[in-house]
Amino acid sequence: MYYFYLTYLISYVFFSIFGLINDIFFPEFKLKRLSLADIKFHYVYVCDVVFKNLLVNSIPIFVLCEVVYSNYIDNTTIIQYLSQYMITILLGVNIEYLVYRLKTSNYFREYHTLKSEYCQSFGFMAHYEHKYDYYLTMISIVFPALLRFHPDTFKSWIIIILYKKIILDVVNIKEFYIDSYIINNGLGYLNLYIKNEEKLVSEEKLVSEEKLVSEEKLVSEEKLVSEEKLISNYSLLSNPIHYSNIMSNNSIVNADKHSNGHYSNSL
Repeated sequence: MYYFYLTYLISYVFFSIFGLINDIFFPEFKLKRLSLADIKFHYVYVCDVVFKNLLVNSIPIFVLCEVVYSNYIDNTTIIQYLSQYMITILLGVNIEYLVYRLKTSNYFREYHTLKSEYCQSFGFMAHYEHKYDYYLTMISIVFPALLRFHPDTFKSWIIIILYKKIILDVVNIKEFYIDSYIINNGLGYLNLYIKNEEKLVSEEKLVSEEKLVSEEKLVSEEKLVSEEKLISNYSLLSNPIHYSNIMSNNSIVNADKHSNGHYSNSL
């Protein structure tokens, strides 16, 4: 036996422990920091699914790999070994991409949502996925066994692909996850710039509206004053002149003159 499953399990545990150490002791390196209580909650939350995939669903796959190599004879030359290693790297990258596209297709999207909708990223949850989704993932891991490449090539590929899936994809370290870090921060700065621009435009619009309201208020006040003045003038013009008032006023004037003796008969 070549103990491929043991290589797989030890690699997964080792890289997951590396991610756990980073989560606990170096949270400043993560894109999103978590408290110890949050770390414990998320690890406990995913452990049932992860353990089931690691300890149950993966065993038939690696038993099949051992069966494939049951009568394997190692007569590989150095050239063949290097060729197999290069082919494994090239095929592995492309197969992983094709598997990812298949997961996100309409046929398997309902199974892929278990992992894609989870809000946190840490190393241990790399295989937090549905059973069918996990089997598709294992295709990109065990394909060298199906091609009967050298067992050491297969074991090396298990270590490489788990390092990629755990450390580079889901540990969420800034230095390793630089593309997402740049995108997230870039989008953050862009959203902040857009919000500032919208705030500035709204403030300018508010100032212009207040200025327009004040101008309309001033015009209305001027119009009101002119209307009041016009009404007062109209009331003066429309008020009739009574001759009785004029006569009474003239009598008073004549009486004053008579009392002063200007028009007295005695004179």
